[in-house]
Amino acid sequence: MVNKWHIVANTVTDMWLRPKFESGRVSQAVCGQILREVRHKAGFSYCYSEDNYAGWVRKSHLINLPQDIGKLRCAHIKTYLADIFSLSSARTCHSRLSYGSAVFCDKIAGNMIHLKYPDGWARKSDVIFRKKSLTSFNVILKDLKKFLGTPYLWGGKSAFGIDCSGLVQLVYNFHGYDLPRDSRDQAEFGRRVARKNILPGDLIFSPGHVCIHLGHETILHANAQNGLVNIESLDKQSSQYRADIAENITMIRRVL
Repeated sequence: MVNKWHIVANTVTDMWLRPKFESGRVSQAVCGQILREVRHKAGFSYCYSEDNYAGWVRKSHLINLPQDIGKLRCAHIKTYLADIFSLSSARTCHSRLSYGSAVFCDKIAGNMIHLKYPDGWARKSDVIFRKKSLTSFNVILKDLKKFLGTPYLWGGKSAFGIDCSGLVQLVYNFHGYDLPRDSRDQAEFGRRVARKNILPGDLIFSPGHVCIHLGHETILHANAQNGLVNIESLDKQSSQYRADIAENITMIRRVL
């Protein structure tokens, strides 16, 4: 069995159910994410991500974990999308990286940082160097709102397309709460609370779905029905009422 370590070289790469393009997306990995390959077949690598989630990834989207990576400063993209430039003085970007992507820096020059992996320059204001740490829901909410209007994508986990559990995992994990990938597993995380005791930041589960409670019966979620991330309501009096969620809540979990 192969046991190799790679980092994702593409902006985002799909993790497939089988080693075949469009066999069924199970998740995604963003640039800089470390993956462990255990076997390969027909140009695909079967990899485990840092959260132990597995799928087949295009081998061409990966590079072997560089030997010098431990000597570089690791940062994470904190903006919704960050421009990557070929030169520090360039005005036009050649690519964009999603929130949560990892970059490995070898030099800081004024308000720009030089990236060795992936190669290029990024604005210092677009990244964060400190390790993720537990924080308040108000801080988390600011990042969740960055995703409003993002297209819904089954298995998606980036600013280019995202699903309900991917949104929850991506943003909460960025702030130090290591949630699993799927909603069924997220429903086992934290502690159960009654609906009458619900607070902002609690996760609300209905069959096959998870959303974030914002307070006053409002929810934010990656919405397959409307095809984007938006804010809706569990209040019958609201024009944004979602009866299918409000009337089928299976679990509420507090993870903060």
